[in-house]
Amino acid sequence: MLLTPTLPEMPVSLGSCGRGAENTDGPGWLEHLFHRSPFTAAFNVAGTPAMSVPLASDPATGLPIGVQFAAGYGREDLLFRLAAQLEKAAPWAERRPAVWAGTHRPA
Repeated sequence: MLLTPTLPEMPVSLGSCGRGAENTDGPGWLEHLFHRSPFTAAFNVAGTPAMSVPLASDPATGLPIGVQFAAGYGREDLLFRLAAQLEKAAPWAERRPAVWAGTHRPA
């Protein structure tokens, strides 16, 4: 099991990640994504399982701060067991940040 940050910085404002995308070519967009999310890219490219879980939240915005766990190829079982243990120790299902993106805000 490998533990990494999910992102290299605090959560960005809603909609800010895609700004300027219309003026960017494919390689430029990939560079932008890898810069914004360098810790997740390796596992996406390698096809190995990883998960981000919200173990903390930004005090200023209430947005979740993810911690990423990665396992070896084909070892999703380890991640599912770890996620269940973490959810039991520090439940996140009922946490609701002050912002919402979508058509229906959950109750």
